[in-house]
Amino acid sequence: MKKYLFYGMTGQKMCFVHVLLNALDLKSTGNEVKIIFEGESVKLPPVLDKEANPHYQNALNM
Repeated sequence: MKKYLFYGMTGQKMCFVHVLLNALDLKSTGNEVKIIFEGESVKLPPVLDKEANPHYQNALNM
């Protein structure tokens, strides 16, 4: 098992969705994964939650 840390820095939703996809993929193979929100990305969780983004919902349950 390896440990991974992802930093979301930009407020661009698609960039952050790619962070989520990579984190979920690594987690599914047994790795420890954490995601840190920084900068403009701190505005994204309410947006992703409101639209019920499935990748965001899955990441919440990691």
